Amino acid sequence: MVFQVEAFEDVSVSAGNFKAFRVVATDTFGKVGTPWWVPAQGSLLLKRTVLRPATRPQGAGQVEAQLLSKDTLKQRSAAGLERPLPRPPVGAAFSA
Repeated sequence: MVFQVEAFEDVSVSAGNFKAFRVVATDTFGKVGTPWWVPAQGSLLLKRTVLRPATRPQGAGQVEAQLLSKDTLKQRSAAGLERPLPRPPVGAAFSA
């Protein structure tokens, strides 16, 4: 799987507006996932899309998800998970 940090951008979801990293992850079977991570909220997964090609055993498909409520942020803060993480440079690539 290859990951590419594409941007640090403003993202709007039901829970509000955030500055988030857009990361594109591509696996060897052609599935492309795009999560948006908020480093200021302890690496909170804010939004995610997954595009699956027709060549996958499950067939073609798309999944979209987003943070719906700020209540999740309050729970993370109460649990001590709201620690900012270091920001990777936009354009950085890495493999897992």
